[in-house]
Amino acid sequence: MKKLFIFAAALALTAANALAQKADDNEKDNLYIAEYDFEQKDYKKCLEQVVAYTAAEYVTCLNAEIARQDAALRGYYEALLKFPEFQKWNGSNNLFRGNLKDMDDQFIAYRERLCSLSGLALYQFYGDLEHGRKECIKDVNDELLRRLERMYNSSQADFGPDVYHGESY
Repeated sequence: MKKLFIFAAALALTAANALAQKADDNEKDNLYIAEYDFEQKDYKKCLEQVVAYTAAEYVTCLNAEIARQDAALRGYYEALLKFPEFQKWNGSNNLFRGNLKDMDDQFIAYRERLCSLSGLALYQFYGDLEHGRKECIKDVNDELLRRLERMYNSSQADFGPDVYHGESY
């Protein structure tokens, strides 16, 4: 009887560990997505610490936010590529191949041209080309992140666990 109790306890412990590991894995899958702050609190906190109000100080804050956005963009791309439908559309499950790579390359080219023009247009306002350009990059990235968030959430509803008989991607 004692051996049966020990066996049952070990089995229950193993099952609990497996469930905890699966939860950890699911949390890791959504790491970038869950952590991106659309309110941009870190950026706003950085702006509050600006002392001399120079363009260089603002650009430093913008660069940090753009880095966070780039990580979040990559996270959304990776998350979307976990769905077989997006892998098929992409022609690969690799971020650096296929339609996703082409789309990202074209987005970056568009963003750089648009924001270069924006920096020039805002030169008189900011007194610096880089500040206006970086502000534009942050705004354009934010628009794409919001679009990818909607796409990802919609895809989870369309292609998520219920559709694939309880399997999660």
